Amino acid sequence: MGHYAVLDDFISLFLGVNVVGDIKIGEGAYLGISACAINQKNIGEWSIVGDGVAVARDIPPKIVAVGVPARIIKNIGKDGEKKNGS
Repeated sequence: MGHYAVLDDFISLFLGVNVVGDIKIGEGAYLGISACAINQKNIGEWSIVGDGVAVARDIPPKIVAVGVPARIIKNIGKDGEKKNGS
């Protein structure tokens, strides 16, 4: 865990998660096994970051992200509408 990491309430960090540097993890966010977030990234509230994901850019709130580097596959906002991965 980095010196300047900020963790909000109700987050879930699982085995092998690496958080290095100036990271903000929003309320209710979930980081899967061996997920990695390095330096000046934000993981939005209630977002889900899958197992083994490398967070290379900010993850907006209420998003599901998977892959290396992280790719958004779904918006889990109030309408639950799926977004195109990019």
